[in-house]
Amino acid sequence: MATSAPSRIALPIDARLSEIGAALLDKSSLILISPPGTGKTTRVPPALLTAPWMEGKSCLILEPRRVAARGAAQRVAEESGGAVGELAGYRVRLDRRESDKTRILFITEGIMTSLIQRDPFLEGIGAVILDEFHERSLESDLALAMLREVQQEARPDLRIIVASATLESGPVAQYLGAEVIELEEPGYPVEVEYLRAHSTEPLEKRVAAGVREAWLKRPGGSGDLLAFLPGAGEIRRTEKELLEWSKKKDIEILTLHGNLSPSAQERALTPGGRDRVILSTNVAESSVTIPSLAAVVDSGLVRTLVSDPATLIDRLETVPASRHSATQRSGRAGRTGPGYALRLWTKHDDLSRPERAEPEVHRVDLSRAILEIISWGHNDPGTFRWFETPEPRRVKSAAALLDALGFTALGGGLTSLGGRAALLPLAPRLARLLLEAERLGAGEDGALACALLEERDILLSGRIDGGGGGETTHRSDVEHRIELVRECNDHRFNYPFCRNIGVDAAAARRVHLQARALAKKLSGKNATRDEDALSKAILAAFPERAAKRREASSDRFLLAEGGGAKLAKSSGVRRSEYVTAVSLSGGARGEGREATIRIAAPIDPAWLYESGEVTERTIHSWDSERGRVVASRISAYRALTLSEERTTPDPFEASAILADELLKAPLRLLAPSSRATALIERISFLSKVLDGEMTPFSWEAFIESICAGKSSLGEVKKVDLYSAVLSALPYEEQALLRVEAPEKVALASGREARLDYSAETGPVVEGKLQEFFSMRELPRVARGRAKVIAHLLSPAGRPLQVTSDLAAFWESSYPEVRKEMRGRYPKHNWPENPLEATASTRTTKSKN
Repeated sequence: MATSAPSRIALPIDARLSEIGAALLDKSSLILISPPGTGKTTRVPPALLTAPWMEGKSCLILEPRRVAARGAAQRVAEESGGAVGELAGYRVRLDRRESDKTRILFITEGIMTSLIQRDPFLEGIGAVILDEFHERSLESDLALAMLREVQQEARPDLRIIVASATLESGPVAQYLGAEVIELEEPGYPVEVEYLRAHSTEPLEKRVAAGVREAWLKRPGGSGDLLAFLPGAGEIRRTEKELLEWSKKKDIEILTLHGNLSPSAQERALTPGGRDRVILSTNVAESSVTIPSLAAVVDSGLVRTLVSDPATLIDRLETVPASRHSATQRSGRAGRTGPGYALRLWTKHDDLSRPERAEPEVHRVDLSRAILEIISWGHNDPGTFRWFETPEPRRVKSAAALLDALGFTALGGGLTSLGGRAALLPLAPRLARLLLEAERLGAGEDGALACALLEERDILLSGRIDGGGGGETTHRSDVEHRIELVRECNDHRFNYPFCRNIGVDAAAARRVHLQARALAKKLSGKNATRDEDALSKAILAAFPERAAKRREASSDRFLLAEGGGAKLAKSSGVRRSEYVTAVSLSGGARGEGREATIRIAAPIDPAWLYESGEVTERTIHSWDSERGRVVASRISAYRALTLSEERTTPDPFEASAILADELLKAPLRLLAPSSRATALIERISFLSKVLDGEMTPFSWEAFIESICAGKSSLGEVKKVDLYSAVLSALPYEEQALLRVEAPEKVALASGREARLDYSAETGPVVEGKLQEFFSMRELPRVARGRAKVIAHLLSPAGRPLQVTSDLAAFWESSYPEVRKEMRGRYPKHNWPENPLEATASTRTTKSKN
């Protein structure tokens, strides 16, 4: 293998190229661990071309970012003495430079899986390098697993090289059965400092202050400074903060992020004539090499893709960078000499940061990956051999979405619609949108809609007013943006014009280019006059995102998937009762806030009926004001009620609901008579004492019986509860009740006194003491197993004594009672010997 060309500077990897070649002669897979800037990306591919197993074949290099793919192709082309697109080229989204001569092709991740799907044998490809694999994007994990399958089942001669600056090599080496070559490049010492205290200032002010401080601490007082920020917006604001300072110091401020043009990215990567400050996203962490760096300022933040379980969509979230990432960033300052790094967080805060970022396979939506896997031939996605297997429930959820979109067949595999979706470079939802728009004759609009939803919002600061400053209303946020893109295109994306109508010119241009590329994959252009075609296609792509306004003129909606959402002020869809929540973001975590609908499209309720998902059901409920069961026939689309009308309650449903309500407070609602209550108490008493001979009283069973065929409280109140309770008993038990738990007992006075069975201690009879004269004992009930308890009363009806043993009372207690009562009630009969006295209901002495 060739090691270097005379015109090239020597790089650390050069000394290991022969070892790499020898390793790939013996094994078909290799793990290459090599620090940033050592040359693994640009020197290994040309060296592989001279290997005997590469004769007549090409090398693919998978890069995580477009800027890295373009930059690496440019560097290899320069070192080979040719132009980009000859020996070395690249293919990224919306941009490619390659030819029949190209043998080294740098590509981005989505393109890798597309190549494998189209050519499962990878004819003409001798080696594939997965660069910067430690970033663990979902696409790179998917590509690795598919390449391994190709190698094991069809192309044992295919070489797979996993390259990284910081990968833990053991697991992936075991997965591939690969040898590991590690290049140790100690680099120069980097002094790392942290903030002394936490700052609450805006990020751009903190970073700008950090840049000014770190600039003064560059070792030797020279060299470039690299500042890491989470996104393009933060970069622009920080650039503005540094503008005046940079002019005074004659310092060039450059930016580096994925949204820049290739020429602007190249400027940041090429050394200049004066010291520079480069404001970058994490693209500069390991994907690209920036020479002459002496200092790094790290915001400690990164924009990462996460799946929001509340909204079922992926979204970019700004999160703390891992400690591993912070080490990588600081190390950029020590490549060519001693360096300095300032971390804009405290040393204490550093302890709470994750050691490494979680791989995307465990945190993002898997639906596109599962679509690729099924298209690849795994009808059961669970059989696919991932490097790290995602949770089964997440795979199941992704498969369910594909089924809902009409992409998977009942017996396994893809439908014809799913097969077409797999060929599109889009997430499954957007693929469904595009294909449905094409079917309805609105393909161009569908392509623009997909491009808009993939790109960051083209509206500056969420403006909907077209630059006029006030809120406007329109039928669809998506169509409104499409009109703005077309208007900008008519003016060739002129920056002042676009800004004047509230549009980000660069974002709008990217949308236009992406839409044009998508439209080429369709069979026809816009061919319909149906102004609803695009909105129908959007609903087909987001069926569970249908939403219904809670009230007329309200900005709060109910979602078909459950829960609620609030329409953002930036949305212009103010009149539609039903909308599709195209862009739905979750509320702040832990605050229980509703999601926000940022982009909406109108829905005609008729479309929901046409979807075949509308169900009709009758709902029964209790109307507490009317005291009756009411019924409504409801037409619903998932969780949304489309229509509701009163109907006659089902007798069985009504009686069950009525019974449930009565059981909550039977005594209050039924208000049984004292006689009915006493009957229930007699039954309960006897069922306890004569266990097995009397059926216990059950409110549940009784209420169920009296509610049969009824639907209102008024109907039940007409029931004679005493008769109903009694008739519910078998004849034998009614007879037993009359004999063994009588309503009344005869006292010596001749009065039939009522028995009270409510006390836990047993049945009670109550009467004036004079009514019990001559009685030696009280009656027994329940086959003699329970003695009646007497409540003896004074002539005034006040309690004198409670006893179940009259004989003992007459002998021991009565003399004292007599003594006290004679003085208080002298006109009443208090005989000395009560057992020989005549009992009477009259308590006063006879005058005769």
